[in-house]
Amino acid sequence: MQKEQFYSEGTHTQDQYELNPGILNTPTTSSSEPTENSGPPSIESTLKDRGSKYGAFVTHARVAMAIKRAMATGPNWGDLPDDMREALDMVAHKIGRILCGDFNYSDSWHDIIGYVRLVEKRLLGEIV
Repeated sequence: MQKEQFYSEGTHTQDQYELNPGILNTPTTSSSEPTENSGPPSIESTLKDRGSKYGAFVTHARVAMAIKRAMATGPNWGDLPDDMREALDMVAHKIGRILCGDFNYSDSWHDIIGYVRLVEKRLLGEIV
């Protein structure tokens, strides 16, 4: 089952999975992760869990958007293919989470490596 299909069913979120293009991985553990009998977590539980890991959303948004605006001023920004811009956008998002939340949360660092690796793999012809 593709990730996009699984997410649209509303049972899990992308943040619960390791980055791997097109392949659904084992969920990471989370206090708001549903159990077999409990159904999906409440949105309040999910927001509390994310806030404890990533900090206040408005603070994260301010920091991440400042990074993204700075990247867009680069002379090559408009020439980058979509995958490179999206990877850089997601890296900025993850950096914002690190700067505003739990900087020891290894999944944020792991995701940055994953987005950069996806671009590298395309450049090397390993993925299309």
